[in-house]
Amino acid sequence: MQQEAGHRAQNSNFEDTLVSAVSEAFNNVALHAYAGRTAGLAEVEAEVSHDTIVIRLKDYGLPFDPAEQTSPDLDGLHESKMGLYLIRSCVDAFSYARGNPPQSPNVMTLRKSYFAVKKAGSE
Repeated sequence: MQQEAGHRAQNSNFEDTLVSAVSEAFNNVALHAYAGRTAGLAEVEAEVSHDTIVIRLKDYGLPFDPAEQTSPDLDGLHESKMGLYLIRSCVDAFSYARGNPPQSPNVMTLRKSYFAVKKAGSE
């Protein structure tokens, strides 16, 4: 019974962190990539294997450079500038490929293992 409860808690944590990461990524596309526009296309792909899920968000909006994003001030509970930090802390690997909109999309890829513990600095 205790093992079953632990398994349910682990599954819930997996789902909660994955939903948080994907929600934040999609929110960033809507707010930043398409800032000032009335509409924009966002595609979501999911690739599921026996131990990993990979989510790709594609957009044709303004690209960004994740390397230029500074670490947030965690002591000053501000809601802005936390998106990329939140995404990275919820998944095992994060990558971003700048596209050439409208010819090719920007692609954010999030990878999360069902079983692995996140390794520090993985990208």
